[in-house]
Amino acid sequence: FDSVEIDSRGADARGTLMSSTYAKYDRRADRFEMRGNVAIATTANGPGVTARGERAAYEQRAAKITLAGAAEVSEGGDLVRG
Repeated sequence: FDSVEIDSRGADARGTLMSSTYAKYDRRADRFEMRGNVAIATTANGPGVTARGERAAYEQRAAKITLAGAAEVSEGGDLVRG
């Protein structure tokens, strides 16, 4: 899909918001592969985490994000780049 925005929040507004230029979803693996200005924001546990990069793979069931290209992750006031 092109120009993607995905909202997987539940009724309690907790969950994940994702956006990217392109995304592909593998239903069996519950895995999103995204590229182009990727942003993933989750509020499922605690204060919320935002991950950004040029490419990302998000394994929803495992709550695992793999980033590449100008990757950064922020949580609260903390920021990691690399």
